[in-house]
Amino acid sequence: MLYLYNLGFLHILVLFEMARNSKTAKSMNMLEIEKSARAKIKARRSFSIASLESMSASLVDSNRSELFNEIFDICFQALSSSQSSDRSAERAGELIASVDSMMQSNILGDVQNTIATCLAQELSPEEMLWLQPFLIKILTDMSNGYYRVLRQNVIDEQQEQFFTFIDQIEKSRLELNKLRLDMDTFVSHRTKEFMETNLKLEKEIREHKKARAAMHASEHRYRTLAESAHDYIYIINKDDKIEYCNKYAKDLFRTIREDIVGANRSELFHSDSNDLQHKILKKIFETGTPSYRQEWTTLNNGKRVFLDTRLVPLIEDGHVRAVLGISRDLTEQKQIEERIADREKKYHTLFDTIYNAIFLLDECIVVDCNQSATRIFDIAKGNLVGRPFYTLFVSNDAAQDAVKMLISQNIERCILGEEQRFELDYIRPDSEKLNFELHFSRFPESDRWQVLAVIRNITQYKKANEAIRASESRFRDIIQRSIDGYFFIDVNYRLTHLNPSGEYILGYSKEELNKRYLSDLTSKRHKKLHRVLKQAMGGTSFEWEEFKFTDKNVETHWIAANVRRVYEKGIVTGVEGFIKDITHRKKSEIDLIENEARYRALFENTPYDVFGLTLDRNFLKINQNFLQNWGEFEGKKIDALKPQRLARLITELCDTVERLEKTREMSYSLKKAHVIKYYRIILAPIITQKDKMIGFVGLIIDTTDSVKMLNEKKTFAEKLIQTSEEEQRRISRDIHDSFGQMLFALQLDISAVKEGVRNDIDQAERVLEKSQEKLSMCIKEASDICYRLSPKLLEDFGLVEALEDLFQNIESSGMLKINFERKWSKRKKAKSLETALFRVTQEALANVLKHAKASMVRINLKEKEKLISLTIADDGVGFHLQAVLQDQKRGFGLINMKERIEIIGGDFAVSAAPGKGTTITISLPLSVKGRYE
Repeated sequence: MLYLYNLGFLHILVLFEMARNSKTAKSMNMLEIEKSARAKIKARRSFSIASLESMSASLVDSNRSELFNEIFDICFQALSSSQSSDRSAERAGELIASVDSMMQSNILGDVQNTIATCLAQELSPEEMLWLQPFLIKILTDMSNGYYRVLRQNVIDEQQEQFFTFIDQIEKSRLELNKLRLDMDTFVSHRTKEFMETNLKLEKEIREHKKARAAMHASEHRYRTLAESAHDYIYIINKDDKIEYCNKYAKDLFRTIREDIVGANRSELFHSDSNDLQHKILKKIFETGTPSYRQEWTTLNNGKRVFLDTRLVPLIEDGHVRAVLGISRDLTEQKQIEERIADREKKYHTLFDTIYNAIFLLDECIVVDCNQSATRIFDIAKGNLVGRPFYTLFVSNDAAQDAVKMLISQNIERCILGEEQRFELDYIRPDSEKLNFELHFSRFPESDRWQVLAVIRNITQYKKANEAIRASESRFRDIIQRSIDGYFFIDVNYRLTHLNPSGEYILGYSKEELNKRYLSDLTSKRHKKLHRVLKQAMGGTSFEWEEFKFTDKNVETHWIAANVRRVYEKGIVTGVEGFIKDITHRKKSEIDLIENEARYRALFENTPYDVFGLTLDRNFLKINQNFLQNWGEFEGKKIDALKPQRLARLITELCDTVERLEKTREMSYSLKKAHVIKYYRIILAPIITQKDKMIGFVGLIIDTTDSVKMLNEKKTFAEKLIQTSEEEQRRISRDIHDSFGQMLFALQLDISAVKEGVRNDIDQAERVLEKSQEKLSMCIKEASDICYRLSPKLLEDFGLVEALEDLFQNIESSGMLKINFERKWSKRKKAKSLETALFRVTQEALANVLKHAKASMVRINLKEKEKLISLTIADDGVGFHLQAVLQDQKRGFGLINMKERIEIIGGDFAVSAAPGKGTTITISLPLSVKGRYE
């Protein structure tokens, strides 16, 4: 019986302990747990008596073991079945009653422990929580069955007293059961409260741990976020100092982080922004209210930025410890928004001012339109908005259905994603017919598509197209008749079209072309042509390109071409252009360039002062000689020229030339440094090929030397005339005095012979002999006179023989020795050249004999390839050259020789000094004959 009480108390303890240890008791569904436990126990019914031998091996004897196994099996069946266990309890009671009391007190405890041990590994804690009280109940029922068996077998008073005692115990047990039930209720209630409190406490602990972990994780995340954020994050304490800033804050303030942390906030912002920020921070520290602002802020470096700033108070123990600032630089976004706003404004302006009519359609209803729409349809905007779109294009009911269907179909296709473009006619109220092109495109509006309809008035466009077609026809006709060649080359570089002029220029007929590749018509020498065409295919247009082209006859022409790329429906189809044969013009240009180069060389290198003038009398160009002699006057007026008299003369000459359009000249003299200078000014008009006068070109020639030479020549001519007259008088005198007298005496002798022949023959013969002597003398005198006038040897045998004869005659007199060296060919020379050299040599030797008192003369005559040189040097007393030249009487011979040489294009030079003799050097070109003979 003690065991039964122990079972009841154990039942209470087990319930309490399992309720305390179970963390999921609150969520138990006992019916489901019981069902699950019974199913698992039923599955374990393979536990048989044989399988429990190892568990019952520790029992005292085999009787107890058999009893244990049978009771165990009864309990196991009761646990696995939901049916009443009364019969099982009665059977167990009978079994217990059949053994001794010692075994009775332990058998049920062994069964309980064994079952609990067997099922502990199979059942969950919740199922074990159900098992223990249910098992105790079964064992209690077994004890009650055992009691009833004993009660039925009472045989004496002592047993009756025992059962009375047992009844009291049973009564006590019932009371105890009631107490147990009350206690179970109390324990269950307290257990429930304890479990709820325990669960709540555990939940709070878990939440606290979770909160702490979340706080640490959050702190790490926020710090990581702050460091990686592209916003400027900083913390400002009550002292207005920066406690923290992320790495991007340094980009805002243009400095390193170490200079920011610990710095005063006012040092980072401009004074214009500090006052307002100070007021905002003060309010946050006082009220704890966050602040949000978007404004333009000036930094300490003067840069203005648009910042989106959130200032959040950091509160500890109910007080604001610091302020967290999160700023985002929206400068670029603000500028973009301003640009977007500006563009939106421009869009609205464009929408209202664009020439085409624009409608916004919802389905087929007009939602909005621009001003051009009201102008084109002559309907107020208020009357357009809200009406069906198709009604704008019909004037009668007959056409309305067709127009409505056309527009509706295009709108439907547009909403499906296909842009629509079609044409529609419109009859104005004044019966004017207009051609419209309609373009439909969709755009999203909220959760639906709307249609943007653009109406373009193409009436003029169609008329223009018709005009273009007519113009194209005329253009084709013009191209065919053009004197310039037209060509078209496709993208494969095939020459597909060439007009007649092009055929003529290139030298190919249509049959020869027949879409041939350009490479078949040209050679590798036409690199520039291929390069131009390739660049034109790439989009480069050429207004005028020149290149050489060799035709099929291997004749080279200069071709000028303009080339452009041709599109057809947005696709490049080739290149086209015009060509022109500029061979003649190119040659003219080359000649012009050469002439210009020659003119430039002549202008710059001429020994005269050359200048160019505009019609406004401005100096356009001057050469170096003009610059040196008169100064820098390029770009200046003639009036700036000094002296003024020269400026006036040139101006007057310009007026005359401009009036007559002919070259004019005048003379001008100027006294410089006490010397009179003589100039000749020549001015010619510059006239284009179109007979248009565009300016003047002038020469200022210094004629001082020429004037002096002319004066010298005049003096020389006078002296020459005088000498000629003296020579004539001398010849006349010689002829008269000698030759004439001899002839007169000879005439008398002939007369005497004539008389003597008749009277005295002997006397006549004697007179005749004397006459013969006189005749010989007369012939000799005549020969001498002729030699002086013109040496016969010079005419018959040439210069060298005449000179040698002259030198021999002089040397034979014993007055002078002559050393003659020569290098002379037998080529025929000009008579004027030989005569001049002979006369100069003759004159030079005469001067030596007359003035030099020399004993030796060296004469060197050399003939070179194109030049003849003659040197005459004596060892006489010499003279002062300048003094002799200035003395007209003494210098006449030298001037005479100089003039003889220069008149046939030679050079004459004299070198003389007192006591050093005299040297005359002469050089003559061999080409004298063609000009002077």
